[in-house]
Amino acid sequence: PAINPVDYKLPGIPIIGGRLQGKPIGLDFAGVVTAIAADVTTLKVGDEVFGNNSGTLAEFVCADAKKVAKKPPGISFEEAAALPTVALTSLQSLDKGQVGQGSRVLILGGSGGCGAMGVQIAKAMGAHVTSNCSAANVERVTKHGADVVIDYASQQIPLAPKYDCIYDTVTSPDSRDTNYKSLAKTVLQKGGHYVAINGFLSDWLRLLMPRWLCKSNLVITKHNTGDLERIAKWVEQGAIRPQVQEVLPFSADGVVKGFELLKGRRLTGKLVFSVGQVSSSQ
Repeated sequence: PAINPVDYKLPGIPIIGGRLQGKPIGLDFAGVVTAIAADVTTLKVGDEVFGNNSGTLAEFVCADAKKVAKKPPGISFEEAAALPTVALTSLQSLDKGQVGQGSRVLILGGSGGCGAMGVQIAKAMGAHVTSNCSAANVERVTKHGADVVIDYASQQIPLAPKYDCIYDTVTSPDSRDTNYKSLAKTVLQKGGHYVAINGFLSDWLRLLMPRWLCKSNLVITKHNTGDLERIAKWVEQGAIRPQVQEVLPFSADGVVKGFELLKGRRLTGKLVFSVGQVSSSQ
């Protein structure tokens, strides 16, 4: 299994967090099918798979077949477990932004989990990609495929040429994060799309309102086999590659270390727990 910031952020949200207390966490997994329900026809026992489910931080997962796909050949289970949430979120964000061949895309936060995957997927879609990150990560984001990489500490986002889509993986209620929402008014083409994975309370309220009343720029990830298969195909073609920063043992100490690293906000790859890996203290 792999962990995401949402795994520790959701329990801290008033009302919603209270309902999650005592429940298993984790969204991403990869493994081997050990049993299937009678009505499942897309998978069989022994298949190597990856996907999403609630409570994946465990040795066994009872998953919905509609949220699972066959693991791409040529990558490890650890790499496959690092894919689902960040890849689905980025793919669906870029789809919402109507990104395609020749699109000019600005991806904010190209060295983070969703940002790094967003750069790769946008390039696989045929887009021209500009992204920003710290000076220390410029080379890394360039290797992801970005055509232009901007050091956010010393460079500004250029006002021209304008972008068809802005994919914002940075803006959030956290005061430590830069608020990039104003870029939608300055560097976006007329008729372009600003898409974000987080925002402020007003943004979340707009998401809950009827579509005919107001438009929301936020993306809520929809876990489904079809999009996982699109991702798997790109992986198999070599167009995108999972970003794993560290594989940790699936133990109490390993999980504690993983969440400490995740909360440190300096990761450039996913943290994955290997169920078969046991810490030396056990």
